[in-house]
Amino acid sequence: MKIYTILFGTGIAALNALALVPQFREHALLFVAGSLALAVWLVVRAVTAPSEAAEIDYEPPPLRAPEAAPDTQAAEERAARHAAVSLLAILQEKGRLVDFLMEDLSRADDARVGAAARVVHQGCATALQEHIPVEPVSTEAEGSVITVPADAASGEYRIIGKSGDGSAPASGKLVHKGWRATSVRIPRPLDPADDRLPPVAPAQVEAA
Repeated sequence: MKIYTILFGTGIAALNALALVPQFREHALLFVAGSLALAVWLVVRAVTAPSEAAEIDYEPPPLRAPEAAPDTQAAEERAARHAAVSLLAILQEKGRLVDFLMEDLSRADDARVGAAARVVHQGCATALQEHIPVEPVSTEAEGSVITVPADAASGEYRIIGKSGDGSAPASGKLVHKGWRATSVRIPRPLDPADDRLPPVAPAQVEAA
């Protein structure tokens, strides 16, 4: 726009100057008409042309591809799997739970099964209270009639049998007192970024 203004402004000035020259006085009307036409064109151009800032040849910098966000869902799922295996490893270490479950007891006598079960029970109970301590959901004696608390957390009570009209709070006989965890203290996996699950128990090799 600026270059057109300079050129046509110079043309208007030149036509007006020629109209004042005595030798071209007989053509003065043509010069005035020409300068008027150029002036009108400049006005129309100024109104209809885009702004000067829009005419600047500006090339924006190339857009950078956004960096890939970490796959948080996959990381959480991997951490959950590692935590589950870590808990199983604790139960194996403390109570030999995996050894007991994987052993074929179909031909073992009751005395042997009972002795093995006692060791597993003692070790796993210790591990449970150390890493995921639990407490009863209901402190009432099993077999007694209770009323489910109105402020009970979701999932803490399950109504079985005929539940009446479903109105809360429900009442009935306590069949099982339930359990809930009070805290979780599972060791953090050594390499949570590794997709391979940690071993439940390492193979033990006695050196020759």
